[in-house]
Amino acid sequence: MYRERVATLVDTLRLQRCKTVIWLLQPAYEKNKFLRQYHEMINAAQFAGSNSGVAAAFELATSENDYSADGVHFNKPYCFALARAVIDLFAPTKPLAAAGCASCHSTANFLFAATPQSPPLVLRRE
Repeated sequence: MYRERVATLVDTLRLQRCKTVIWLLQPAYEKNKFLRQYHEMINAAQFAGSNSGVAAAFELATSENDYSADGVHFNKPYCFALARAVIDLFAPTKPLAAAGCASCHSTANFLFAATPQSPPLVLRRE
C-alpha cells in the first residue's frame, strides 16, 4: 500500500507539476533508535514505489554528527552542505559568467559554500 502511494505521488508530480523528479530517501537517523530501526525498510519501499517515475533517487549520507540535539533534525552545517549538493545537481554545466547570471548566482552570494568531507547525496541504483 505504501509503495502504491509513493508511485501515485511520483506520477502526480511528474505528470502534473514537474518535468523531472529527484527523490531524496530517508536518512539513517543514527541518533534516533525509533527512526533508525526502519530506515532500510522505508527506503526500500520508497525506492520501489518511485523507481519508475524518478530521474534519480539519492540516499542521504549522514553520520551522528549531522543531527541537532533531538537526533531527528539536521544541524546547520549539514543543511548547508545538503543545500549545496542539491543546487549542484541543477547547476548549469557552463560557467556562470557564460550564462549571464554570475552577479546573482556567484558563490559569494551563497552562505553554504562549504561542503562536508563526504558528499551528503549518494545516488541509489538497484
